[in-house]
Amino acid sequence: MAKPNLSDPETRAKVISTLQSVKSEKNIHVIRSRGNWVVIDKHKGNGSQTFADQAHAIEHARDLARESKADLIVHRSDGGMQEQISFRDSDAAKKRAR
Repeated sequence: MAKPNLSDPETRAKVISTLQSVKSEKNIHVIRSRGNWVVIDKHKGNGSQTFADQAHAIEHARDLARESKADLIVHRSDGGMQEQISFRDSDAAKKRAR
């Protein structure tokens, strides 16, 4: 799977904006970029993966969040927050829809 092109100004701005808007340190994001869905794990620096559809991106991000005891933040196509699922405190995910 191809990594997002962070040298593309639109993609880079969206990624930076998304990461800066989140207060928590342990977050994994699913965002739309250039027609694909990108999973961003900010703890891995530029560690991100691209998927053709949102469902596969969320499935992958959910596994990462569960392993890392992090929050999963899923964004709508327009960049706004769709939902946040916390895997920090227990095995049962705590879900907040926006």
